[in-house]
Amino acid sequence: MVDKSGTRLVSQGESSSIGVTGRSLNPIASLKSHKVLALGIALIFLGVGLPIAWLKGGPKYQATTVIHVSPRFMKNLEEDKELEFQSNSQYRQFVQHQVYTIGRYDIVLEALESLGARRNLWQRPGESIRYATERLQGALKIRPIPESYLITIRLESTEPEGLEELVNAISETYLEKAKKEEFFGNDDRIAQLQQEREELEEAINQKEQERNELTREFGTTNFNEGLINPYDVLLLNSREALASAQRHRIKAEADLDAVDSNKRKKGSVALTAMAQEFVGKDPGLTSLKASFNKRQSELLTKLNALSIDHPGRNIIMKELARLESAVQLRTARLVKSNRQRYLAKRKVEVYRAKKIQDELLIQVSELHSQASSYAAIYQHGLKLKRELQHLHQRLEAVQSRMSFLLLEVHAPGFLRLVTAALPPEVPFKGGRKKYALLVLIAACGVAFLVPTAVDFMDPRVKGLRELEGVLGFLPVGWLPDMTEKEGRIMASDRLQRLALTLENERRSRGTRIAVFSSVSPGGGTSTMVLDLVHELEKMGTKAIAVEANIQKADSRYSKKGNTYGLLNVGGENVNFRDAILPPSNGLPTRMPIGSLPDVSRLADGGKVEPTLQALKEHFDLIIIDGPSLTHSSDGEYVCALADGVFLIVEHGTVPAEKIREAARVLERVSPLVVGAVLNRLPALRPQRSLNDWVNLIESGRWWSFGNGLLQPMRKL
Repeated sequence: MVDKSGTRLVSQGESSSIGVTGRSLNPIASLKSHKVLALGIALIFLGVGLPIAWLKGGPKYQATTVIHVSPRFMKNLEEDKELEFQSNSQYRQFVQHQVYTIGRYDIVLEALESLGARRNLWQRPGESIRYATERLQGALKIRPIPESYLITIRLESTEPEGLEELVNAISETYLEKAKKEEFFGNDDRIAQLQQEREELEEAINQKEQERNELTREFGTTNFNEGLINPYDVLLLNSREALASAQRHRIKAEADLDAVDSNKRKKGSVALTAMAQEFVGKDPGLTSLKASFNKRQSELLTKLNALSIDHPGRNIIMKELARLESAVQLRTARLVKSNRQRYLAKRKVEVYRAKKIQDELLIQVSELHSQASSYAAIYQHGLKLKRELQHLHQRLEAVQSRMSFLLLEVHAPGFLRLVTAALPPEVPFKGGRKKYALLVLIAACGVAFLVPTAVDFMDPRVKGLRELEGVLGFLPVGWLPDMTEKEGRIMASDRLQRLALTLENERRSRGTRIAVFSSVSPGGGTSTMVLDLVHELEKMGTKAIAVEANIQKADSRYSKKGNTYGLLNVGGENVNFRDAILPPSNGLPTRMPIGSLPDVSRLADGGKVEPTLQALKEHFDLIIIDGPSLTHSSDGEYVCALADGVFLIVEHGTVPAEKIREAARVLERVSPLVVGAVLNRLPALRPQRSLNDWVNLIESGRWWSFGNGLLQPMRKL
């Protein structure tokens, strides 16, 4: 997290984000760092490139032929339309195919041979024709002109003589071969078509002769698919009549069985009923009944007028009985006669139905035999007709194809010559100065890019941005290289700002024990700690520098006559005050590491933590000069006892992976405060001219401090 002062802190329980190395390109700085490398590469490039520029920069001549590739061929005589490509992509594929075809070996070889003795314009003395052909193939530049139907055939050379002859010979040979390939095997195809036409004509004659014989046999003029077989029609009608006769016979037999008493018990009753039905419709009986009814009505009228004892009543009754008896007798006679007539009629109908059915059965059988024979021959006639139609269609297609091929031979086709090559008069390009200038520019570019690439691929961290990318948080500050004059001038200000950062941390967070540990040995930790404590003392802060590197003691911490140090405190009645050295000779208050026999690690002494607690009672800040985190376990041990840890990274010497390893150690320790300092950064000049400001802005190293935190400002 970030506190109010802007310092990047990671509190306990919060893991730092160790990201991927964030590199920033700085070509100007890389060029300054690798001057010799850049100069050497530029000289090598110039040494190789200038002779090539001299050779390539001579005058060159060219001859060009233009060929038109049409998207349409010619009108089709069958459908009166031109043959054309169905899509633009098909046309482009065809054009590209022509581009590859023009430079084909056989075409170039034939073009060279067509020149005869003039082929020495290209073929060198002692050179084989094959090698000359392949060399000419490589020299040809065949290109389709974009957004047009044109293809150019171009040949370039330093000698103008004969260029147009070579190019024209190639274009002519290509057009001839393209025409032949376009109608490949045309003579053979025409001969085959003629042979096929003769065979078709012979087959047509045979089929027509056979068909004529069939038409004479059946007495018809033609065989049509839609024509119905006449026997089929008769057979169909006969079958329909037979079916009707069968139904009629069944009905007649049923009618007879219904009234025949020999086949049905109640047949007599049914016959009588049928006879009575006919009797009821008899006109004589109907007239008789009408007269009877009229006379009966008159007699009944008279009878009703007579008394019972009247002698005329019996006469009337007798007359009524006589009339009724006459009607009944007439009815009985009619019923009897109608019974006999109806039964005879039913028998006649049954006989007639059976007779008709038998005759129709014979007729259907005969027609079926005739229809089968006729159908086989008729189908054969239809087959002959279809075969003749097919043969005529094939013959027509063969005739049309032969005519089309004969016309196509003389057609212009898809390809034609637009412009023949002309003798070159002036060179189209050249100029050694231009090529030399390009080589010079390329040499400068390579010399500029190689140092940048070297620095970019270098795994060592060289800037604050890279360090931030590795650790995942902003470094707390940086210190210049003290070996440079400018570094010594800037060091006091940098140390003072770093001291202010520590003082702010102490007041705001209570950070009193701070460990400064480098990623790798020799990172300048001791010098930084001593100078930092010196700055704190000048500010009035009670601070002490404690040496904790048992592997490599610094002589600036020791003093003649004083052999006590951090390891000796608490043993042999040695008080921590006995191990403290007061400020002297420009060195601040300090405590050396001391020495104990058979002790090679700080943790073995067991008195470091009590000593630090005792020092906290007398000093405001305890700055520990710790060992390297990646090379000694003492570094991790000391960091675990401190309130804050500051990782020292030496500029340009520590790989990013080493820094990540040290950061992982800090993650395990999880101190209250974590910071990073980039040490021995090349310093900028305190007094800058206009050129210095320009270089400063271009290099991206225009920096400013804010509250102890180094922050990059936006470039001007």
